[in-house]
Amino acid sequence: MRRLSIIVRTIETIVRSPLVKSYNIGITVDSRRRRSQYKNFDPSWPHFLIIETGLDASRALNAEREIQEMLKANKRSILFQKYRGDTREKKHSPSLGGIKQENSRSYDLYICWGNQEDYKH
Repeated sequence: MRRLSIIVRTIETIVRSPLVKSYNIGITVDSRRRRSQYKNFDPSWPHFLIIETGLDASRALNAEREIQEMLKANKRSILFQKYRGDTREKKHSPSLGGIKQENSRSYDLYICWGNQEDYKH
């Protein structure tokens, strides 16, 4: 739990920037593919950071769930307010992104975000 609270504080450091408009977090085994997906969203979330955890699938899913709970615990917090608007009010369902659960793979956490200027077309 201590390690997860450090990760949440790292996320909060990024999110507190007045430039950050919205962000998303998750787990991935393929950071290049995931980065490409978010970069091509409309609007784009071109900023992407991997937090290398090396967790197996079950631990990564637990970490994602716990981090989501921390981010959404206080609806007045900046972490909740800037979290992606289409999902922040919904119950989070941890997911491996369609990949069959296999504990031999190594999963990392990521945060991606869009700045204010990324939303101006």
